[in-house]
Amino acid sequence: MVDGVVMPTLDAGQIVEANAGTDALEQLTGFRYPAVNVYCEKISNTQREKFRSFSGTVKVAVDVRVTSDTLPGLTDQLHFYVEALTRLLDVSRGSWGLGLSYAGEYDVTYGPAKAGGKNYVQSAKVSMPIDVSA
Repeated sequence: MVDGVVMPTLDAGQIVEANAGTDALEQLTGFRYPAVNVYCEKISNTQREKFRSFSGTVKVAVDVRVTSDTLPGLTDQLHFYVEALTRLLDVSRGSWGLGLSYAGEYDVTYGPAKAGGKNYVQSAKVSMPIDVSA
């Protein structure tokens, strides 16, 4: 539980920091579903604050992937993890320290179910802008 938000249990082997596709990630030793992949999607140095080396936005993306041997329930399982992640983001608004701050904005994009994993795999991408002043 983080700030009153109950999070699904994941271990370190299920959370990866890499900008890689599903096929590449599935080849990692110890890769297991559900899987969470965190990566930087875009960096924008807009120089909002003059005389700073970096003043702008870093767009962070989190891909959540689930798998099942049947289609019924696959999307419900994915919604469970996405809802947990967005609730965590909702309670994490404000300063993160070290010049990072999060205003609470995020976008969620759901992908279709397709072959993979146990039989079927489905993913969702949650992306959020993080303001940076360094």
